Amino acid sequence: FQPAGWYTVNGSWTLNNKSAVVSSGLAADASIYYQTKKVSTGTYTATLQRTGSATAANYIYFRGQPAPAASSGAWFSGYYFAYANTGRFTIWQASKSQWQQLLDWTNSAAIQKNQWNTLQIAASTSALTFAINDQVVATLAQPSLKTGYLGLGMSGASGNLTAQAYSLARRRTLTA
Repeated sequence: FQPAGWYTVNGSWTLNNKSAVVSSGLAADASIYYQTKKVSTGTYTATLQRTGSATAANYIYFRGQPAPAASSGAWFSGYYFAYANTGRFTIWQASKSQWQQLLDWTNSAAIQKNQWNTLQIAASTSALTFAINDQVVATLAQPSLKTGYLGLGMSGASGNLTAQAYSLARRRTLTA
C-alpha cells in the first residue's frame, strides 16, 4: 500500500498510513516526495528516527524538484534540512543539481541522538525558519526558491530510516 500522492525517487521504501521506512543498502541517497501539489508557505514537520548509522544524514527536502535526480540520488533543486545522530544538523540548497551548503554541520542540543526527532520548516515569502524538536536552530532570510515539492530521505549505505507522521502537514507557527 502506498499513500496517495507519495512517490519514490530512490531506494526501497515501505509506505503506509502510519510510517515510511527505508532500509540501507544504497550507496546513494534514498528519498520519497509528495507530488499532489507544490508548496510555498506554511509550517511543515516530519518525525524521523535513524537506526544503524550515527553519521549519515536524515532529512526533509522542501521547495524541491526531485527530477532529474543526480546519480547520487540527490534532488535536482530544493532546500535540504538534515540531522545526524552525532547531534549535528546542516542546511543546503540545490539548483540544477549544483549544491551549496548554506549552514555547515552544527552541533545542537535539540537533537535526541538515536531517538525520534521532529524537523520543522516554517516558510513565509521572506524567510525559512528551521527547528528541531520545537527549538529554532536557524533562519534563512530571502530564500531564492519560492515553491516546490516536499520530501523525506536519508543518505548512507547503512541503517534504516523510519518516518512517523510523515505527511509533512501544516503545523503551528514556530517562534524564535
